Amino acid sequence: MIRLIPGNSSVHTASFSETETLGQHRTRLLTLCFAGGAITLLDRLRSWSLGGREGCLVQRTGVVGGSTITAQCHNAEDPSMEEVSVLADLVGRQAPAGEVISCLLDLQPQVSGVQLLRLKVSPSPSLNGGDRAAVTALSPPALQLRSEYGVPFWTALMLTVAHSGDPLPEGILRAALFHQDTAAASLAEDLKADKISSKELKKRIDMLDDNSVLALASRILLRDGGQAHLPMLDFRLKPTPANLTSTVRVVEQLGLGGVILDSGNSYHFYGLGLLAQAELQVFLAKALLFAPLVDHRWVAHQLIENSCLLRISRGIKGQKVPCAVAYVTP
Repeated sequence: MIRLIPGNSSVHTASFSETETLGQHRTRLLTLCFAGGAITLLDRLRSWSLGGREGCLVQRTGVVGGSTITAQCHNAEDPSMEEVSVLADLVGRQAPAGEVISCLLDLQPQVSGVQLLRLKVSPSPSLNGGDRAAVTALSPPALQLRSEYGVPFWTALMLTVAHSGDPLPEGILRAALFHQDTAAASLAEDLKADKISSKELKKRIDMLDDNSVLALASRILLRDGGQAHLPMLDFRLKPTPANLTSTVRVVEQLGLGGVILDSGNSYHFYGLGLLAQAELQVFLAKALLFAPLVDHRWVAHQLIENSCLLRISRGIKGQKVPCAVAYVTP
C-alpha cells in the first residue's frame, strides 16, 4: 500500500513493484508520477514482527523540480494506518451499514462486484391445531427462559420439552427446520464494487416495502474472475456496553479484523479480508462454538446457502438501520 504524506498535491499516482526476495530482505521500486515526470526510489526492506504479525515499513523522500515528496510503503501483512483510520472514522460517526460496506470494499481493491438482495421476509409455516395447542401449553416456561437468559425461542422450547418428559410434536420439529430459500424469496441485483456508495444504497432502501429488507450477500466477485466471501456474523446479544465488549472479544478470538454494527436487537460483524468457500465454512463452524452469543440458527441457515446474508436496511419489525459501534484490528 502506498501512503502519501499530506502536502504532496503534485503527485498524480504512486505505485511499487517487488523486484527481489532474498532472505529477510526485499527490494522494491517505488515510482511517484508527477505532471513533469516521475522519480523511482529504490528501497531495500527488512521484515519486522509486531504482535506476532509480520510486516515492513519504509519511508523515502525524493526531490523533483524543487518539490520534496515523501511516501510511506506498507506491505500487505501490515495492519495499515489507512485501514485503522477508516474503521475509526466509521465508528466515530456511527456510520450506517451502507456506508460501512462501501468503505470496506474500498479497502479491497481485488473486488469487482457484489450482490444485493431485496428479501421478502416470510413467516414460518403455520402449525396445525394440535401442534399449536402444544406450543401454547409450552410457551409460558419457554418464554420465561428466553426472557431471563436471552435464549432463542426454539432452543427454550426444546429445552422445556426435554425437561417435561414428553416428546416433541412432529409439527414443531418441522417448523423448527423451516428454511427460507434465498433465491426464491429475493430479488437479486449485481452491482459493480465501484458503483456502491451510501447514496446508492439509501436510494434502494427507501424503495422497500414494509415486508422487505435489503441485504448484502457475502459472496464477492473478484477482478480475476474468481469468487470469495466477505466474513459476516450475526450475534444474539442485547446491545449494552458489556455485551459490546464481549462481541469484540469473540471477533478477536476468531482472528479477524473488521467492523461491529449495532443492529437494534444485537450486533452484526463485517470482516476485513476475504475468505474462500472452504474458509467460510470453517469460520462459521468456529463461530458456532461461541453460541449462544453468536446466533446459531443464523449460522445454520448460512451454511445451508453456502453464503451469508446480513441486512443493511431497517428490519421489518421496526429495527433500526445497523450502525458502526466498534472496530477490531486483525
